[in-house]
Amino acid sequence: MARVQLLSGAVDRLSCVRFVSQFPGRLQNPATMSVDQDIQREHAYQREHLEKTVSTLKKRLASDNQHHHDDNVRIMQVRCMPQRSSWKDIPEKTVVFVFVS
Repeated sequence: MARVQLLSGAVDRLSCVRFVSQFPGRLQNPATMSVDQDIQREHAYQREHLEKTVSTLKKRLASDNQHHHDDNVRIMQVRCMPQRSSWKDIPEKTVVFVFVS
């Protein structure tokens, strides 16, 4: 009797293995599928958030670079100006640095 049960158990295992090997997609657990969807959704959200952050930082960097370039141009213009008689002759938005040694 025990031997018959062992043989029937082996046949059941063999049929399970055959079924799994023939149809691997049918074996997924629905709970696992919902977790996978949650993970994919979270991944998409984080990716979108990071892409927006990168684009914002690129815009800020470009803006800061332009401001620094404009400041450097103004400084060079002041340095290259001929001697003026008073400070009133310097354009209003020009940044002037005076270095004292």
